[in-house]
Amino acid sequence: KGAKVTLRNNSLWTAISCDEKMWPGVNLLGTTNAQNSIDQIPTTGGDQGYFVIENSTIEYAMIGVEVGTNSLNGGGYLRAVNSTFLNCRNGVWFRKYHYENANENYVQNLSKFIDCSFKTDINYREVPAAHAQLYDVDGIKFLDCSFLNTNADNMPWWNRGTGIRSFRSSFLVEGENNVYIPAPVEQEPTTFYKLQYGIRSYGFNNPLAFYKCRNMEFQQCLYGITNYNTDNVLIYLNNFLLPDASGYTSNNTMERGIYLTNSTGYT
Repeated sequence: KGAKVTLRNNSLWTAISCDEKMWPGVNLLGTTNAQNSIDQIPTTGGDQGYFVIENSTIEYAMIGVEVGTNSLNGGGYLRAVNSTFLNCRNGVWFRKYHYENANENYVQNLSKFIDCSFKTDINYREVPAAHAQLYDVDGIKFLDCSFLNTNADNMPWWNRGTGIRSFRSSFLVEGENNVYIPAPVEQEPTTFYKLQYGIRSYGFNNPLAFYKCRNMEFQQCLYGITNYNTDNVLIYLNNFLLPDASGYTSNNTMERGIYLTNSTGYT
């Protein structure tokens, strides 16, 4: 809290492989009732922690980066560029941070992910939860990112994880409609690939809990987008390739590209 840490140029934070245990991950702390500032002067401390990840990997963590651990220390600033969250139970987890300015409007969160890959592969040791968990935060940005489970064929549908799980939060996810193609093809996909849920949003009909999803691919996700009580959502210029989920036994609806329930005002 009140400090800046940079992970840069092929740095790797991982668990000790010999005992096959996962590590807790990074705690990025802030101050919930202060503006999400990048003023991180060590001598004064500052209100928000600032964590930069560039061209690096965080892997085998229970939570790769947890932004806030309770209702009082959210608001840290996380910026990840061209980096990978590999085989984490949860890639990133944002705790509550709603800061109102003098006009009683929410200040947009500065945290963003650019050209990042959130990935589960054949070496994962646990059941994945979500690549990104958002709880009561505003304006998180995922630009040209991918959310993948390349080991999905060896997992039941209900264990394949979620790309983005959102509760009373707003966010932007935007790509370039680049599909994932297995190696050895070099690529920079912008896709949700073989997950149980690509995006799963619980908006509680809060007018500020909306999101925009543009130019993303949804490849063989059981549910591409699922919204519960989430209003004013913008979903456009995306492609959905549905799987053949025959034999999937569940009380849930079978495979869907977009599933909206108790939601309105969407485009």
